[in-house]
Amino acid sequence: MGRHRSTEMLFFLVLLCVCISNMSGITFGCIEKERQALLNLKQSFQDPSHKLSSWQGQDCCQWKGVACNETTGHVVKLHLRSSSMDYPFSPYSDDTTHLPDLQANELSSNLLELQHLNYLDLSGNNFSYSKIPNFFGSMKNLKYLNLSHAYLGGLISLQFANLTSLQVLDLRGLYDVSTRTFQWASNLLSLQYLDMNSVSCSNASDLMQYLIFRSPSMLLVPQFQLDPSF
Repeated sequence: MGRHRSTEMLFFLVLLCVCISNMSGITFGCIEKERQALLNLKQSFQDPSHKLSSWQGQDCCQWKGVACNETTGHVVKLHLRSSSMDYPFSPYSDDTTHLPDLQANELSSNLLELQHLNYLDLSGNNFSYSKIPNFFGSMKNLKYLNLSHAYLGGLISLQFANLTSLQVLDLRGLYDVSTRTFQWASNLLSLQYLDMNSVSCSNASDLMQYLIFRSPSMLLVPQFQLDPSF
């Protein structure tokens, strides 16, 4: 009787270990701290197009424009590209048919709570021509950053030099944006695609040095295509 009971206990323990092992790959939804950061980000926006209407409930990994790591649950992608980017763009146009989806006085630093973020697309949204935030330099896991036509202005911060994982940087179509040096860009050795169309570089004395140093390697890779998975 005792031997039979011991066999049953051993079988139960083996079954329990197998169940725990199988559960290791299961995702139980997003991290609560990151969910709150996304909700705070949502509150910072005016959202006349209801782009963020799905941002409710407990599992932020199911929200539109949000993608999480399937194993850890950490938010790794934010794809908030404005639908206005699908039409010919002019910030001075009188056409009000295709306005930016999201509007804010400035870009919220709640993004810093998303420490595992590697893809961020805010293109075409209206940030009231506020300055490009310095806090981007703290988002060191970013591989893709698209701020094109995002109604941002000011100097490109030297803090961008911290984004050593960055592969794609799109800054085209910004308003009154300039850089005084390319020291920050020279540090981005993983960079494969850089678009600075409309960025003033006239005061950057090291522009030619940067072009000679980086252009050959960057021209060997194809232009990065926007992620179609969202």
